Amino acid sequence: MSEAEPGADPPGLRVSLPRLVAEFFVIVIGVLVALGVDSWVSWRNDRALEQEYLERLLDDVRYDLGELADVAGNSRSGAAYVDSLSDAGFRASLTPARLAGALTIAASVRVPDLSRGTFNELLASGRIGLLRSGTVRAALAEYDRTIAELMGFWDRVDFDEFHGWVYRRLPRVAEDQFYAACGDPLRRAPAMACEFEVDDWDAARVVSELGTDEATMMLTYERWVHGGTIDVAGLLLAAALDLEATLAGEIAD
Repeated sequence: MSEAEPGADPPGLRVSLPRLVAEFFVIVIGVLVALGVDSWVSWRNDRALEQEYLERLLDDVRYDLGELADVAGNSRSGAAYVDSLSDAGFRASLTPARLAGALTIAASVRVPDLSRGTFNELLASGRIGLLRSGTVRAALAEYDRTIAELMGFWDRVDFDEFHGWVYRRLPRVAEDQFYAACGDPLRRAPAMACEFEVDDWDAARVVSELGTDEATMMLTYERWVHGGTIDVAGLLLAAALDLEATLAGEIAD
């Protein structure tokens, strides 16, 4: 048996350079493919999540549109009844049942309960970047700014000014009786004309007190509140319509 030459590699460790290079490239290509697949899966998941958020945002703003329309409609009814109650002839013509309804509607002021859950979730979770469209992000920011600016109107309103006056004369249960007998006036306009019976109140006294200077001042204030509610709800409604159009367009694309 011949001995190995001094300094030579053992037979089992002899690997050709081309083979080493080939194995290196196989490993590199495998890693790159794995990273590419992972990146594609992540991208696909992000796009699916983006679509989900866009649809949720659109649902939210469409809820807001309905809510704002109800708020504005409620105050249009309220303002009309405030104006009517300011007229002595109208007050005198009302039966106690219709007077109770008129007072209930005139004293009803709604503050919009806007749906901000999805937008706030995007901000809190840091996922706002999932929305790739700068137009969508700008529209969301503008709508949020408009809400923050205009919702302050109701912070300045004394809701007890006329409402409290009414329910110190009309039994508090009358409001629930009105809704039970006539339906919610915030949702169903015909309820404005509904009669309902209320026990244990002096309708004639209320008619008389509605002619006092104190009542005139309160009715004037309530008319301002309803008018402001209509105006602010209208501005918010316009902003919500702009956002709806932007979101719907992005989803359609």
